[in-house]
Amino acid sequence: MVDVEDPPPAGVVKHEVQAGTGETSNVTLLFTTPVADVTSELLATIDVAITATIFYALLPDAPKLTWMIFLGVYVASYTAGLAANLPGGIGVFEAIVVLALPDVPAAPLLGGLLAWRLVYYFLPLLVAALLFVGREFTDGRHEINRWRHRPR
Repeated sequence: MVDVEDPPPAGVVKHEVQAGTGETSNVTLLFTTPVADVTSELLATIDVAITATIFYALLPDAPKLTWMIFLGVYVASYTAGLAANLPGGIGVFEAIVVLALPDVPAAPLLGGLLAWRLVYYFLPLLVAALLFVGREFTDGRHEINRWRHRPR
């Protein structure tokens, strides 16, 4: 019988298998709470709105392009990128943005796309790498001090 101390993440099927038989004796589906669901959806919506706003700020001025129109283009492009199942929706996202915004000059639009990719992917990577190196440095320093002051 499989014994799990901590419950598995939400949506995971937990089952117990009788030893030697391979038969499932108990199946439990675990779901999130409505509060967790609403909170997750709210945070995802805020995330999309913030990233769309950052991208919108990187674009050149276009007389007919409002934030709401751009938000629709952004969400459609983002969704198509996810559906394409490519890392980061690379290529699909950019193609739809370029095709959906014909009034925006191509060169500044591609520059905005590149700048947005840097902000959206590489800035968090850089911050995480710096935090990782800082943590490793402080942990390593404690290990070195512990080794220096060990009883002999």
